[in-house]
Formats: sequence, structure tokens, C-alpha cells
Amino acid sequence: MRFKPSPLIEASASFALAFLIVIAWLFFDRSIAADVIVGASNIAFIFMFPIFTGWALVGLLVRDRAHWFRAVANLAVTLVMSFGISFLVIPPDAQLSDPKVAAMTEQNIRALIVAMLANIIAGALTYLVFIAQAKDKKNTTAYRVINTGPSAPNKRKKK
Repeated sequence: MRFKPSPLIEASASFALAFLIVIAWLFFDRSIAADVIVGASNIAFIFMFPIFTGWALVGLLVRDRAHWFRAVANLAVTLVMSFGISFLVIPPDAQLSDPKVAAMTEQNIRALIVAMLANIIAGALTYLVFIAQAKDKKNTTAYRVINTGPSAPNKRKKK
């Protein structure tokens, strides 16, 4: 199914695919339904919602650009925001000799990597498979297509 491109549709499709990838990974990693639900919601709340917001905001800024430019811009948002979020969830001065802090830091790093990879894979799939490219070569954007022709043919009056 091909969706009409717009910033929120692109961000939503990528988020939905990434969330499914995270659930699949958690299911194979933990295989306990309660852990999968809690882990997926935590990853979505901490890592994926900020990336979704970034995709939507950057998508509004680059919505008149070409299909591939939007794809690269949104994947760059994923990398930059994942890097920024890593400073929030991984303490730089963590005492890794403490087993509790080390285990929590390892869990945060794994969740960050899974969320980042899921968003990159989902973004690539979204732009390659699910979002239709502009068919008109003169108009590089797929967002605003203005129909300049008449909507109904003019009928001549007979004399």
C-alpha cells in the first residue's frame, strides 16, 4: 500500500514500523509477554517519541524537497537525536564497578541501540516501500500539486 507523502504520515509510518520491530526484538530477547509490553512502552516513551517529534518537525521544514532529500534528512534526525538522547540515559560519570549501575547502564545502551536501529530500518522501509514518490518530474514535491486544468469540460451552447 502506498501512502500520499506528508510529514506526519512519513513520521507515523516510520514510528509504527519501528515499534513493531522493537516488539519483535523484545519478544525474541525476553519471550515473556509482560516484559515485552513494559520494555516496548519504555523504549517508545524514552527513545522513539522524541525521534518521532523530530521527524515531524524536520519533515515540515523539508516538505517541499525531493523524496530522497526528505529520507536522508529524517534518517539524519534519527542519528542526531539518538546521539543526544544517549547523553540523557547513559550517565557519563557512572560508577560501573557497582553492579546495579552497570546493569542499568547496559540495559539503557541496549535499548538505545535497538530503538536507533529500528528507526533506521523503519525509515528506510517507509521511504522505499510505503511512501509514493511524486509522479510529475517538473514538480519535485509530492505535497502540493495544484491542478491547473478545468475540473469539468466546458459545454458549448447550441445556437
